[in-house]
Amino acid sequence: MGDRRRSRRLAAALAAAGIAFGTAACGSGSGSAGSRDPNTLEVWTRSNPDDAATYDRVFAAFTRKTGIKIDYQPVITFDQQLQARASTKDLPDVMINDTALMGSYQSQGLLKPIDPASVSGHDRISDRSWASTVGLDGKHYGIPYSRQAQTLMIRTDWLKKLGLQAPSRP
Repeated sequence: MGDRRRSRRLAAALAAAGIAFGTAACGSGSGSAGSRDPNTLEVWTRSNPDDAATYDRVFAAFTRKTGIKIDYQPVITFDQQLQARASTKDLPDVMINDTALMGSYQSQGLLKPIDPASVSGHDRISDRSWASTVGLDGKHYGIPYSRQAQTLMIRTDWLKKLGLQAPSRP
């Protein structure tokens, strides 16, 4: 049941992302080049082909729900390929990526801002998650669809040897 719920949430996020980022890509040449079906979204992920099975199931559900086809591309050398496509003004319609380079992409003009209120189900996404999509200018440049768990492991034997104490929570 959890997998089905996650798939539905991601499909909803992709629908909204497709609308938000689809307009960004149209302005940059992907739709205007005439080489692709206008009823198909080109979606990139920073991943390898082994991860494709999971995305394929999600995208199949998205297509069944919306009728919009997905041209899915797992891209290992994501940043290099994105820069190459940006130089030809032919960006993918949707990018599923972490936020590490969001500021760089924003400053290069590769992203367009979105209004979270325009996303169906936006109120079910925590403010903390939405905050991760905010650029330096205070605008949102993505739709959060997952939250990774972070774990910090501390070797107490090293701390003891160095005469240090484990950090405490603020």
